[in-house]
Amino acid sequence: MAASGFLPVELNHGREFFRGQNSGSATMKNLKSLIGWELLLLFASVLVFRSLWLLLDQMKWARETTGLWALLLPGVGLCLLALRAIHTAK
Repeated sequence: MAASGFLPVELNHGREFFRGQNSGSATMKNLKSLIGWELLLLFASVLVFRSLWLLLDQMKWARETTGLWALLLPGVGLCLLALRAIHTAK
């Protein structure tokens, strides 16, 4: 599909990707539903993060330097593992 108007070629290819083999309106409905679920997941993760933060603040060992390092190092390792998995999946 050739570029139309002022849209870059990448955006036109993106439209073809979202259309797939379904009708345009069915795919758009699925996309809106997916975005809604992702927003819900984002909101829920904020609640979980805040609750976990407050729970850890109540633990004495989590407020000490060794406790912070004990939480930081595995956290960084898990983040690196997840980022690597995400980028190799593409």
